[in-house]
Amino acid sequence: MAKRLKADERRQEIVRAARKLFAQNGYEATRVEEIAEAAGCTTGPVYHFFGTKREIYAAAVRAGIRDAAAGLAKVREQAGDGRSALDLLIHSCDHLLGRLSDKRVASFTLEAPRVLGIDHHRETFNKALLPFIESDLRTAMRDGEIESEPTAPLAVIIGGAIVYGANHIALVTRGKSKQELERFREALTRLLERLRSA
Repeated sequence: MAKRLKADERRQEIVRAARKLFAQNGYEATRVEEIAEAAGCTTGPVYHFFGTKREIYAAAVRAGIRDAAAGLAKVREQAGDGRSALDLLIHSCDHLLGRLSDKRVASFTLEAPRVLGIDHHRETFNKALLPFIESDLRTAMRDGEIESEPTAPLAVIIGGAIVYGANHIALVTRGKSKQELERFREALTRLLERLRSA
C-alpha cells in the first residue's frame, strides 16, 4: 500500500519528478501521465495542484532556481570573509557557470524562453543572477578594486555571459567534456580579472 503524503509533500514529489523528466526528455516529450507515475500517483493529484503541463514546468523551473540560489549562497558563505568583493564575484560566477552548464540544468535554460515566454525567462534571470552580481560590483567599486561605472548594465552583461556560455557548453559537449567547461571557466575568470583597477 502506497504511503499517504500530505498535500505539500505530494506537490513537492510531483515537482521533483517533473524536474527529472523535463531535464531528461524535454518539455514536449514529457507527458503528464509520466510525471504522475514517477511521482507515485495518478494524474488526479497532478491536476489538483497544476492546471496544465506548462504550470508544472514553471514550478519545476522555480524549484531549480531556488536550489541554484541556495547552492550559490552556500558556496559564497564557504568562501569566507577573507576574499575581496571582486574575488568573491569571480568565485561565484565560476560556480554558476559550472552548475548551469550541467545538461540537466541547461535543458531548462534552453527551453524556458520558448515554453514560458521571454519575459518570464528574463524576470527569472534577473531575480536569480543579478542581485549578487550587482552587490559584488558595487562593493568592489566602493573598495576601489574596479573603476566606478553603472552596475546594472555591467551585471546584465556578466550574467548573460554566464548563461550563454553555459548553454553553449551544454549544447556542444552534451555534458561529456570537462575540458570545454575548463576553457570557458578560464576565459570567464580572465574577463572578470580585467575589471580590476591597476
